[in-house]
Amino acid sequence: KAGLMEFEGSITFDDFRQIEKDNVQKIIRLESLELITEQVEYVKEDSARRYLMYENGWNSFFDSMAMDYFIIFWLLVSIPMIFGSDYDTEMYRINRTTANGDGRIYFGRVFIGSLFPVVITLFSIMENLFAMHIKYGLYNWEYPLQSLSIFKNTPWNCSIGDAVVMCFVLALTGAVFFSVVIMLSSVLFKKNLYAIIVAVAVCLLPAFMLKEEIFYNLAFLPASYMHKQGYIFGYTDMNGNEVVYGMADIFMRICVSAVFMALYVLAGFAVY
Repeated sequence: KAGLMEFEGSITFDDFRQIEKDNVQKIIRLESLELITEQVEYVKEDSARRYLMYENGWNSFFDSMAMDYFIIFWLLVSIPMIFGSDYDTEMYRINRTTANGDGRIYFGRVFIGSLFPVVITLFSIMENLFAMHIKYGLYNWEYPLQSLSIFKNTPWNCSIGDAVVMCFVLALTGAVFFSVVIMLSSVLFKKNLYAIIVAVAVCLLPAFMLKEEIFYNLAFLPASYMHKQGYIFGYTDMNGNEVVYGMADIFMRICVSAVFMALYVLAGFAVY
């Protein structure tokens, strides 16, 4: 019987599992070798700006730079209360009768409403970095950004660490801008619910309804900064052309948006 089993090629279950395990290890080694070969070839194309490195952690971090619903949630929960509580209790009538009721209270609250997004954005970015470092390991911050193959065509001539700072700046611009729009809506409509509805409608819906070439040129809205992957990776327009943004272009857009933020704050003060 044993001879017949050997002739038929039969094996025990344990032997099968061992062969399967060995084959899996061979496949993993082969895939790893192919990946390293691809990375070496990629680095050779431009060795001055591309260094050989482990990409998974950084690729996952930059891929996660999409709409941050954690920040959006906390801004929608907290910012409407800055002015909305006064309108709910009609304390704004009393504030207007005080010596500092017009200017100091208003701009003080705007300052608080602009400071909270800084804290929550910094927390979100740091939490993301920490999670990716624990899972993958984030090293070589000083390497050129093009060392990551996902940034093969980027015009950003900077290090990976500099790109992280740029992502923070984009996220912070969107968060502060979103807070300003919420505060303006609170002052205009004097109801928290209306302020939230308007803020969501004008800031978030464009990200899902408009073409990217239109969406990323709306400097008077924070939506493009909150959905910032187009600034980081670029996008393809309706004509099939690749659109990428240099750092100078991004900073120029942020400056224009800062002017709109200031105008919104002054408009809110005129109504308040």
